[in-house]
This record gives sequence, structure tokens and C-alpha cells, in this order.
Amino acid sequence: MSFIWTVAWRLLREGRFQTALILGGVTIGVGVIVYITAIVNGLQANIIERTLSSQAHVVLRPADRLNQAALSAPDGVTPLADVRKRTQRENTIANWTPLLHEIRAHPRVTASAVMASGPGVAQQGGVRKSVSLMGIELDDYQTVVRLDNKLRSGQLQLAAGEALIGVELAADLGLSPGSRLRLQSASGEQISVRVAATLDFGLKDLNRR
Repeated sequence: MSFIWTVAWRLLREGRFQTALILGGVTIGVGVIVYITAIVNGLQANIIERTLSSQAHVVLRPADRLNQAALSAPDGVTPLADVRKRTQRENTIANWTPLLHEIRAHPRVTASAVMASGPGVAQQGGVRKSVSLMGIELDDYQTVVRLDNKLRSGQLQLAAGEALIGVELAADLGLSPGSRLRLQSASGEQISVRVAATLDFGLKDLNRR
């Protein structure tokens, strides 16, 4: 064993330039691998954070309304009836309070919140933008989707008559915290709200709507 070490040390000592090249190549290769691994892990963590931190993992919605044939055809008979898909209207979950308590009691549910959502229009200075209106309880909603790390200006609060909007929508309508904004729901109801804060979800389309 000592002979092997002696020969190896002699070769390394006599071929110093070759030894330096080998050590330099190995060092650069290990550095590149570590650098690429760090970039991939960081990108993966960023994608997961942006995707999962801006929406709930599970969403409960009212059941779709389906049209069914009045008569069922017996075996061996081909029905000629044309049952078309029913149009879906905006609907809500009836008696949602006990359902929410039941969901929160589930051992695999860590957080839950209720939300009323629907299409609407934001108006400011004669400009109209199609938006998605969401009514939430701020404290419960933040247990599902964090908003404090998305705050860009203003105060993170939702008192009566206040709204939180995306930074792209604020830029399009020239709004800032404290500005007044008129919102119109799909049913035609209008309300004037005060912009409490602007948020940046990291997605341009989401910030605009």
C-alpha cells in the first residue's frame, strides 16, 4: 500500500501542471453542479409558492344542474330524445355554515374560508374593466391564501365599503390606496368602494382582474 502512495505522490509532484488542471477541472465541475442544483431548487420552490399561495387547494362549489330524460329506454331500444346540457346559472351553497364547521372538523383540513365570487365591472373615469369580484372574511381568507407578503401599498384591511385590488388593475385605472372605485356586479348592482391596498400575486392576469 505504501508503494502505491509513493508512486501516486511522485506522479502528482512531477506532473504539477497536469495535477493543477485536473484539480481545477474537478473544482469547476463540482461548482457548476452545485450552482445548477441551487437554481433548479430555487425555481421549483418559487413556482410552487406562486401557484399554491394564490389559491385554495380544494374548492367546494354548488353541484351542477343536469337535465335528465323523462323516460328511460328499455334494454335494446335506442332513444331518439336529444337531452342537451343545461346552462349553469350563478348559484350558492345553501346553509353553508354547518358545512363549514364540518369541513374544519376534518383532521386533514388545516384551514378553510368562505368566499362569494362572481364576474363584475370596475369603473373609473369613464374606463370600464372586466374584473372578478370576491367577497371574503379577511382573517379566515389569510389562513388559506397569505396576503401580507403580496401587499405593495396601503393597509391590509377590509372594513365595510373597502376593497383590495391588484397592482395591474390599479395601474390601468390610475388608482392608489384611498382612491374611490365603482364596482358593478353581474346582476347590475353598483357600489362605490375605497381602495384600501394594492396586491401583487405574481401573475399579471390575476393582478389585472
